[in-house]
Amino acid sequence: HGGTVLSGPVPATMPGAGTVLEVLDPQGRTLRFIAAGRSHTDTEPVADKPIRITHVVLNSENVAVAQAFFENALGFRLSDRTRIMAFMRCGSDHHCIALADAQENSLNHIAFLMPDLDSVMRGGGRMNDAGYPIEWGVGRHGPGNNVFAYFLGPF
Repeated sequence: HGGTVLSGPVPATMPGAGTVLEVLDPQGRTLRFIAAGRSHTDTEPVADKPIRITHVVLNSENVAVAQAFFENALGFRLSDRTRIMAFMRCGSDHHCIALADAQENSLNHIAFLMPDLDSVMRGGGRMNDAGYPIEWGVGRHGPGNNVFAYFLGPF
């Protein structure tokens, strides 16, 4: 479906173990899949710490190419399509991947679920203290009413 296997499947050498497969998608992004890894035992929410990744947004020069790869090679389904974004899912959440119309194929952002609004605010303060000021937010997105704070990463 336009992707290339770079390595694997092989036993993972990183924490959590399992099996890892690395694939180059049709637009040049390296995707790493880990299956059958150990789950964390400390799954109770802790104030100020992310609970989990909720979604990843990828910039795409050609969303149709990226969408076809995620649907045909990986089994994702389209949840919604706006003028600038395709929201895709592989489970019960509305989306876990979104593909954004862009001038380049790159990472747009990674979203983490935080326990509450106070955790978002305190986490934002810690990020600022570490040299990563809030670039946009704290605010609320439209339809989902979810709280956000965007930071530029070290890369």
